[in-house]
Order: sequence, then C-alpha cells, then structure tokens
Amino acid sequence: MTIGQSIKGVALPWRSLKVRVAVFTLLIFFVSIWTVIIYASNALRADMQRFLGEQQFSTLSVVAQDINENLIERQQALEAIARLLPPIMARGPAALQADLQQRPLQILFNGGVFITGPDGTAIADIPLSAGRIGTNYLDREFIAKPLADHITVIGQPTLGKKLGAPVFSIAT
Repeated sequence: MTIGQSIKGVALPWRSLKVRVAVFTLLIFFVSIWTVIIYASNALRADMQRFLGEQQFSTLSVVAQDINENLIERQQALEAIARLLPPIMARGPAALQADLQQRPLQILFNGGVFITGPDGTAIADIPLSAGRIGTNYLDREFIAKPLADHITVIGQPTLGKKLGAPVFSIAT
C-alpha cells in the first residue's frame, strides 16, 4: 500500500476536506498571531522610546532649571558685591584683599574669586594659594567684556591660567 491510497474505500485523514479546512484555519490563525505579535512588539518599542525620550527631556529640563537658578544666584551675589566695591577700591588693593577674605564666597565659587583693576590685572584674590594677584586677564573675553561694557558675563569653559584646571567664570 502506498501513501495516499485508501484502506477499503476510506480516505486517509490528510486527504479529507475537514482536515484541510482545519489545517488551513490553523495556518491562518498562526500567521495572524505572529502578525499581531510583531506589530505589538514594534508598537511597544516605539512607545517605550517615546516615553524614555520624554522622561529624559523632563529630567534634563529640571537639571537645567536648577543650574540656571544657581548661576543667577551667583551672578546676583557678584553684582551685589561689585556695587559695594568702589569705596573700598579707593583705599587700595590691601583693603580689597581684606574685604574679599571676609566674605564667604568660597561657598558659591569653588575656584575662588578675584578682583581686577581697570587694566584686567588681578589685584585681590581668594584663596591666596591660587596666586592670581598680578596676573593679567584682559585677554580673556569674560574679563574684557565686563570691563568695557559694564555688564555681567558668564564665560565659556576654558583652562584657568593659574589653576591649570577647566573653569568657567562669571564676571561683573
């Protein structure tokens, strides 16, 4: 007997219409399930990427706002001190140095603070260990612009002349 022959007139199961319809229905069912799985997987991936992007943007916005508030706080502190300096500057660099050392500016400025004369040369400095007194900073935009235009400037990151480390400056 060969495959496909019937036994005593009875058709083998894979030849019957019921089996063919059942197999075809099962095949359509599996193809449909796999299509739905692939679609759902792609949709889920797209939704997760969008959600993570929105979450990262939200986190970045909060951090940026915090940084901005901290910069504004430091800028306002410098501007307030700058308004008090003209009478002290009239008494000379020693008076400026003494006044600068009395202010708790190290809390706000971890790289220290220095005051320049009109020529851009540092005349007072905290901490003194930085050794900035006598160094001319007029070649730096963050010093030249405030001296020329009487404005506050937040400078670009650069390598500090005396600190030898990357710094960015706020000058008023």
